[in-house]
Amino acid sequence: MEMLSQNADCADQNSRQEKDEKEPRPRFGTGTAKEQPTTTLSPPAKTMASRVASSTAPPHPPHLLALTSQIHHNLLHQHDWASLTTHTHSPTPPHNLLPRPLLSGLPPHRIYTHPDTQLHQLMSPPSATSSPDGGTDHTENNDAHQPQPTTPDLPPQPEWVLPTHIDEKWSLSRLHQVFSGLPPADDGPKRVLLATAGTDSTVVYYILHEGIVKPRQN
Repeated sequence: MEMLSQNADCADQNSRQEKDEKEPRPRFGTGTAKEQPTTTLSPPAKTMASRVASSTAPPHPPHLLALTSQIHHNLLHQHDWASLTTHTHSPTPPHNLLPRPLLSGLPPHRIYTHPDTQLHQLMSPPSATSSPDGGTDHTENNDAHQPQPTTPDLPPQPEWVLPTHIDEKWSLSRLHQVFSGLPPADDGPKRVLLATAGTDSTVVYYILHEGIVKPRQN
């Protein structure tokens, strides 16, 4: 019985070995194994700090903002201007971005007088002063030879200021872009006060008009 049992075990083992030899074994790299799904990492979203920083970024370069601040300081402390405001966008619809920052403010006296208004003032007779006894005083006084403002009776007008540097080169097309962002003037063509800062922090102001204007009467 033991001999029969051993023979049966040997036969069973041989049959298993033959079966294993007949069946092909899987080879590595043939793709027979089940592939695992791959995951792709997306780039991280912007943080709240970066979003706030991008939304509050200045619309103009820092050197233009610094130049505007310098002219603002000069008008406020050296020329006594009031209601100074920095503009980065046009005040007229659709409120497009200006090519560079502009200033607006109220000077202490009239900066520009239309030539027709100036001629009317020059042709008007001077007012005589009254003497204490009720008559007209024609005597000269010390104030007669003092320099008088050309437009003493006209109130000041708000003005636009274009901050520039002496090393900049301007063209008519660049000036046209600036004038295009300004609102229409009430007393003639558009005008702007060209503020030119020098290398020694000295600021010189020039009056610029859009188009051709009537010259002043000498």
